[in-house]
Amino acid sequence: MRYAKILWIALFVGLLDGQIYVYFSKSVNPSYARGEVANGNVPLDTVVANLVGRAQHSIDFCFYNLLSDKVVDSLISAHNRGVHIRVITEASHRDNWSFVELESHGIPVIDDTTGPNSGYGYMHNKFMVVDFRDSTDTADDWILSGSHNLQDPDWGENYIVIRSHELARAYTLEFEEMWGGRGDSPVPSNCRFGTRKTDNTPHSFVVDGIPIQLYFSPSDNSLSKVIDAVKTADYEIDFCILAFTRQDLCDTMRNRWGEGVMVQGVFDRADWLGTYSKSRDMTGLSGNIWVPPAPVYCDSLPETLHHKYMIIDAQYPESDPILITGSMNWSNRGNNTNDENTLIIHNYRVANLYLQEFVARYEEAGGDYDGYIVGDVNGSGSLNASDLIYLANYL
Repeated sequence: MRYAKILWIALFVGLLDGQIYVYFSKSVNPSYARGEVANGNVPLDTVVANLVGRAQHSIDFCFYNLLSDKVVDSLISAHNRGVHIRVITEASHRDNWSFVELESHGIPVIDDTTGPNSGYGYMHNKFMVVDFRDSTDTADDWILSGSHNLQDPDWGENYIVIRSHELARAYTLEFEEMWGGRGDSPVPSNCRFGTRKTDNTPHSFVVDGIPIQLYFSPSDNSLSKVIDAVKTADYEIDFCILAFTRQDLCDTMRNRWGEGVMVQGVFDRADWLGTYSKSRDMTGLSGNIWVPPAPVYCDSLPETLHHKYMIIDAQYPESDPILITGSMNWSNRGNNTNDENTLIIHNYRVANLYLQEFVARYEEAGGDYDGYIVGDVNGSGSLNASDLIYLANYL
C-alpha cells in the first residue's frame, strides 16, 4: 500500500517517469494484486487538478460536466501562468457556474451546439490532453481518460493517465475536430460534434511496449471493437457498467459463456433489470436468456456506480489480458450518437489493477470471486459454463 501511495504522489511532483497510472474513487481488493496495489479511495478531482498543475504549455479539457472548485481553480491558475487552455463541454451543462467562471477569466469554452451543431446526443467525453501543443518536447505529453465527470465525488469511478505523444496527438485531433481548428480560439463554422464527425484519428499505438487502441464515438463504431475484444476471451470476462443495453455485445458475451469463458459483472442499480438492461438476459429473466444464468449483480454502493470498464483474462498473462475503459456506456446512444472515447489496453499489469477494483465491487454486491476455478468439474470432458456454475453453487 505504501508503494502505491508513493506512485500516486510521485506522478505529480515529477519524481517518476512512468507511462500509465490508474486511479479509483472507491476501495480495491489488494489480495489480488500482482506486484502492485491499485490506487483506491483517491479523490479523482485531485488527480485532474494535479495534472493541470504540471502543465507548462497547453491543456485541452473535454468534459461532460465540471462541478469541482479544485479543478476550476487549477485551470484558472494554469491560465494565469500562461498555459493555453481550451474547454469543450455538454450543452446542457454549459451555463454551470464552473464554465461561467472559466470564461470570466478568459478561458474559451464551447459546447456541442456551437456553430452548425444541434446538440443531439451528449458530449459525453471525459478526457484531457496536457502539453501536446508545445513544439519542443514530446516527452511531457499526457492524456487522462475514464468515467468521472468531475461531478459527484461519491460515485464509483476510474481514471487512467498515460504519458504518450502519439496518444496525445490522437486525442488532440479529436478535440480539434470539435473545436473547429488548431488555434486557441474556436472556429464555430468548422466545429463538428456527434454524427457530423469523421473517423480521422489513428487507432493503434504502442506505449512503453504496450499495445493500445483508441476509438471515438460515434464516428468509429467503437462498440464493434469492444465486441472484437470479447471474442478473444479465453478464460474470464469481468465488468462494471452504468448502462448496458446493446444486444450484440451481450450475445457475443453469451457465446463465450457457452464455450466455457467465465462472465462476471456488476450493474449500476439504475440499470439493474431495467426494460432494456442486459442484466435481464444474463440472469435468465427475459430476452436472449443465458442458460445457466451468469453471476452478475446489482451494485451495493450508496451512490452511482459510474464505471464503463471490462477486463478480459486478467489472471492469465499468456492470454493477452485486456482492459477496456473510457466514457462510453454499452448502448445505442453511446455508440451511435454521443461524443465518447474508448481505450483498449493489452497489458497484464493494467488489467490486474482494474481487477483489484472489480473484485471489491463484485464481492460488495454479493459475488464470491474466490468461488470460481477454471476446470472440468462436471466431468463432461470439456470446459463449459456449467462447470463454473457448479463451483459457484457448491464450493
